[in-house]
Amino acid sequence: MEILRKLRFFENFYSGGPRSIRGFESNTLGPRVTPSPCYDFDPVTEECPLIVDSDFDGTPDSIAQNPYLYQQRRDPIGGNLLIEGSLQLIFKLPMIEDQRSMRSAFFLDFGNVFSTDCQDYQINCFEPSVDELRYSIGVGVTWITGFGPMSFSFSQPFNDGIYDRTEEFQFTIGTVF
Repeated sequence: MEILRKLRFFENFYSGGPRSIRGFESNTLGPRVTPSPCYDFDPVTEECPLIVDSDFDGTPDSIAQNPYLYQQRRDPIGGNLLIEGSLQLIFKLPMIEDQRSMRSAFFLDFGNVFSTDCQDYQINCFEPSVDELRYSIGVGVTWITGFGPMSFSFSQPFNDGIYDRTEEFQFTIGTVF
């Protein structure tokens, strides 16, 4: 029998944001906090009736349902598998003579966070699949200033899921260590 060690939430991978998949809010892709499917777990029979919010409207389908479902649904918990990538086409900005401190690019970002241990009742949890990759296209500019690099990007996500949070304009200052 294979025993899988579940990662603690701070050991999981997270994705989305200006330094990974632009067009999505930072660290919001992938599995979400999942409400307890029931409060009547029987340790002897190991049975627990699966009670979920089947129409995703935030109202419980049963009195045993977690009353905090709506608030918890939006919190990402990460996953144990991360796929990300980016294709960029660098171009010169028109009307700017000295471009030594500026770089502009068209980009296509793709990726998602997956889990290899998804349960039927988990929200936004996917096994690794090309069909569940998220994509965004856009244009970005990085400018090296006296106090560090500043990056701006305008992007349009496509094929975003029902729980994915998008963000068309993103701005960062500095670098990642």
